Amino acid sequence: MSVQWITYKGKKILYGDYKGLKDADLLNALKTENEILQQSPDKVLILEDFTGALSDIAVINYLKSVGKAAEMKTEKAALVGILGLKRLMLVTYNRISGADEHQRLFATIDEAKEWLVGEQPSARDNPAVTVD
Repeated sequence: MSVQWITYKGKKILYGDYKGLKDADLLNALKTENEILQQSPDKVLILEDFTGALSDIAVINYLKSVGKAAEMKTEKAALVGILGLKRLMLVTYNRISGADEHQRLFATIDEAKEWLVGEQPSARDNPAVTVD
């Protein structure tokens, strides 16, 4: 797990590598990301890889508690590795709330990076991105 700044095509991206994390470890990593995010003077591009990660109610509650503040600091957020029912629920929430304008789910890190830097059509228009 790591949360770090990366650069892709000249754009700075806050990258959260949460692959395989569970419960408390995932929660701590998300807290680290949020601290970095809140310290940024500008809106941030965010890339998060949740492949194989498992969350519990503490993670869900934390995300709900910081959601509005994080959204205010986020220019775009690309998420990878969210599958099945979680994917369907997040896609539905994003469409209802309007969050799909700045937060999208992707099948690969490369597709996510391209969308973040604005060089690819939206996830909604990308046939590789489907709701399970």
